Amino acid sequence: LFATLFFIIQINSASTDLIINGAGLGDVIDDITVTVGGVECVVSGVQDDQVNCTIGAMPAGNHDIEINVAGKGKKIKKSGEKSVQSAVV
Repeated sequence: LFATLFFIIQINSASTDLIINGAGLGDVIDDITVTVGGVECVVSGVQDDQVNCTIGAMPAGNHDIEINVAGKGKKIKKSGEKSVQSAVV
């Protein structure tokens, strides 16, 4: 289990920076992929306990967060848990 904590983020513009805290995420940007509701969140920085990424506009609603760390697998947070909420239509 690598990503342990996600924050609820409000997306209100065409582009929003997200910070995802966790553990055991590594430190290689190319090893990390993040999607929010199936939309790619472009990773701009990574530390063992944090990933920074930028997400574009997406439909309104709650969205699942998926983090894939090469060699460690995927972690998904379902909507209704700690998730991303988008107000963009």
